[in-house]
Amino acid sequence: MDSLDIIYAAKGQAMNRYVYDDAKEVVRINVDRAYTLAEIPVPDAPIYEQIVNDVTEKIMRSYGYMTSQELALVCEAGVAGELTGKTRPTVAAIFGWIASYMASELRREAIRSYRRNNMSSGERKDYSLVEREEMNRRAEVRGLRLLWEEFCYTGTLAPEHLDGYCAMVFDGALRRGIIAPTAQQWAQAKEDARLEYRRLQGVRSLGVLMDYTPEYKVKRYLLVMCFKVYQDAGREIVVND
Repeated sequence: MDSLDIIYAAKGQAMNRYVYDDAKEVVRINVDRAYTLAEIPVPDAPIYEQIVNDVTEKIMRSYGYMTSQELALVCEAGVAGELTGKTRPTVAAIFGWIASYMASELRREAIRSYRRNNMSSGERKDYSLVEREEMNRRAEVRGLRLLWEEFCYTGTLAPEHLDGYCAMVFDGALRRGIIAPTAQQWAQAKEDARLEYRRLQGVRSLGVLMDYTPEYKVKRYLLVMCFKVYQDAGREIVVND
């Protein structure tokens, strides 16, 4: 982790600008990534959910101005031992990583330098099209690596992942030519999504179905299908930066 990493990450969207559920998904993705990098399995579901909840609450309460890209940087640097002596992901360790990063002189100097250059050049605060495309590209790369690693480890995708996030990863993989679903797979995914929608409709009165985006659900099913093709063939998905 260096100044350039921090400056780029700090340009992202602040966590307190997400709706709570989306912020929680960002936290989950990065905590998942931390466990993957540490090469240890995630805890049992109830314990893991509490970890995600605790970290989300802490960030939204104390570090809302932190960006989602900075959180990704923190989790990677934390596991690598760049922030504290604790490299195993736990609530206490992640709290320590975040606090160490946010209070670090490296971050303060990087942000000061960026702001000085920003003010002297008269650069607009709005992101350019190129910057937005680059941030989206990096998000797709991180997401594809994360979900593929998770699928290899568990054989599926955790239900907590938002359908929209899975769809974003699917679209990125499709554009890169990493996956190429057949017409039969598209038809099967649409049918699976339709059946799931019908099941959820049956419990709408219980408040379980908050919203539903068929296109996203279809792409989620397709992503799993394509991952399984790779796994069954003993092939590895390689995502170049």
